Amino acid sequence: MWRTEQLFKAGRKDAYTAALAKIGDPVLRCRDTRPEIYCFYQYLELLNEPSSEEKKAALARYIRKLLNENRKTDGWLLNLLVKTDRTCLQNPLELYEQMRSMFGYGCRSPFLYGLACRLLKMHPDLFVKMGEFEIQVFLGGLKNGWLDQNLAVKAALSLSEVKHYRKILERLLVNLYRSYPEMQVLEALCGLLIRGEKKDRSAFGWYEKALKAHINLTRLYEYFLYSLPDDYGHALPKEVLLYFSYDKSLDQANKSVLYKNILQYVNPSTELYQVYVREMEQFAMEQLLAGRMNGCLAVIYEHMIYTDMIDPRAAGILPKILCSSRVKCDDPRMKYVIVRCEELKEEEAFLLEHGEAYVPAVSKNTVLFFQDAYGGRYLNISHRKLLVMDPKELPAPCYEVYPDHPILKLRACEAVLKKGVEKEEEALLLEDTLSQLKLNPVFEKKLLYLVTEYYCKKAVSKEEAG
Repeated sequence: MWRTEQLFKAGRKDAYTAALAKIGDPVLRCRDTRPEIYCFYQYLELLNEPSSEEKKAALARYIRKLLNENRKTDGWLLNLLVKTDRTCLQNPLELYEQMRSMFGYGCRSPFLYGLACRLLKMHPDLFVKMGEFEIQVFLGGLKNGWLDQNLAVKAALSLSEVKHYRKILERLLVNLYRSYPEMQVLEALCGLLIRGEKKDRSAFGWYEKALKAHINLTRLYEYFLYSLPDDYGHALPKEVLLYFSYDKSLDQANKSVLYKNILQYVNPSTELYQVYVREMEQFAMEQLLAGRMNGCLAVIYEHMIYTDMIDPRAAGILPKILCSSRVKCDDPRMKYVIVRCEELKEEEAFLLEHGEAYVPAVSKNTVLFFQDAYGGRYLNISHRKLLVMDPKELPAPCYEVYPDHPILKLRACEAVLKKGVEKEEEALLLEDTLSQLKLNPVFEKKLLYLVTEYYCKKAVSKEEAG
């Protein structure tokens, strides 16, 4: 039947008449069971009788009767009514409300959406707000090319006033922008993502577009920073850096991201860099004294912790920070990294967040276990371990300020173990380690043996000399 209509539109009257005659009997036989097919057949007949107003009016009444009784969700039938009776368009508000009503009854026909798009293009003022019906109309319109730029902008302005984020609204705005890349659409999309607190890589792409377009949007700079990808390999835009030089409301995690970017990509000789120096030094020391460590802080510590800043408090924490490694485990079953130093009796557990943890390697003989949610431990789990900082010259000042630090003591003991005890200071170091640290029994016996051996040799030497 659709082909019959196309034949008429193409001006092939003879083929149209033949096709209509061929389908006449089958259509009449299913009049009661498929009334919509019968209505379409009547419409096709009327195409060749443009002056037959009575027949058109009768068909329109029959279609309305069907729509009011048991065809309230038939968008195709409504579309046929408008094609049959053009007076429907004389009251566009009534027609639009009828379409909304049919949607409320459950109609999801593309014919309904297409008719709504055509009506909205003719009468844009019918669009007042973005309801559930309008969402589907615009999605269908974008898919089939039924909208125009004016409707896209009106939709964006309406969506910019929506208070709560919904995924379907994001999809609608993304599709709107791809078809009509207007400033108002981009602003509405970024505003929606911000209200939804979206901080993923896809959201970052839209925030970056908005910054480049110089869109003035509340909290745009914050969410640009919140969603900054790990592989963002250049300096933040100047306007972002200027903004955060005055706005001090960032939390610890996002300050780390900001300062890491400044230290890696901003020229230290610039005035903008110098504005941040003092607060970066203060932040680095605060985080160090709190014992925190991650990839961003590693960069900050390496640039902002100087030898003359190491006091007893810093020296008590810094060695553990300096020997930290980033452990990456791709097995989703694993929840913790268990760090076991062969020289020590106790172990430490570190939570894996997104498959990552920063763990200290207290000695060269550190073993990593992985633990699942049920307490099961595994040694042969595939993982990657990367030292995150270069200690450089800092351990020596730490030893001077805080020589009793367990890590420094263990490192010194390792050096003595390799060559044996040669001086009394070394024997005293081993004795202090034995008394102060909870050692593994095997390692404890090694130290005891060396201390005993040293004093025995010393006693024999004295006897021989005496």
